[in-house]
Amino acid sequence: ITLAHASDYYPQGNGQAGSSNKNLVTIIRKLVDENQRSWHKSLYDALWADRITPKRSLGMSPFQVLYGNDAEIPISTELPALRLARAIEDETFSEFSRKENYVPDRTRRK
Repeated sequence: ITLAHASDYYPQGNGQAGSSNKNLVTIIRKLVDENQRSWHKSLYDALWADRITPKRSLGMSPFQVLYGNDAEIPISTELPALRLARAIEDETFSEFSRKENYVPDRTRRK
């Protein structure tokens, strides 16, 4: 591991931070209405959007790197858990398939 240092007050010396900040500014500009002074109200949404967006250098989003799975966007958390529903559906189908294969064998024995 190579430790690199960059000055806090010289963003040109840290290209990664400069690139991230440029992305955040772009997102905030798109979120802010005519009142440019309200940019701080859009900061949380801009950070969230940036964190769940896949990065070319990582091949995945920073959220995926940190937590190991995709982020649930706020609207999907209000709906029934889709992952749980899919898991139950897969489990039910697998169990049904086993029972379906078992029934013909049982009927042939009689």
